[in-house]
Amino acid sequence: MLHIFISAADADVRPGATGKAVPGYVAQVVDDAGNPVPPGTVGRLAVQGPTGCRYLADDRQRAYVRNGWNLTGDAYVMDEEGYFHYHSRTDDMIISSGYNIAAPEVEDALMQHPAVAECGVIGEPDEERGQIVKATS
Repeated sequence: MLHIFISAADADVRPGATGKAVPGYVAQVVDDAGNPVPPGTVGRLAVQGPTGCRYLADDRQRAYVRNGWNLTGDAYVMDEEGYFHYHSRTDDMIISSGYNIAAPEVEDALMQHPAVAECGVIGEPDEERGQIVKATS
């Protein structure tokens, strides 16, 4: 979905950025209540335009369609210039002892160690905590 609504080409390409909303669409980063967050803040990517999803009397869709905005299920950061930077999936969050842990943040921290060339992080079921962080390299 994102390659259709958020894009960059030629002079608009910025390293690490997915791009900006394509003409005819508006995108913003919002908190869990749907309120816009300031640049530099991680939140949910919301997109609005002439095409998209609508609520179809399916309770599962309430998480993805709100007040005319399509919530993509992705966490993004918008910079001061309006470019969107991918952060992680919002529905792939590891929840351990009530804490929301984004696997990419753990991976980024592990990649700072000189002995780690690549790694992956998942949530593993745990009776006491719900999930625990499991990393492989």
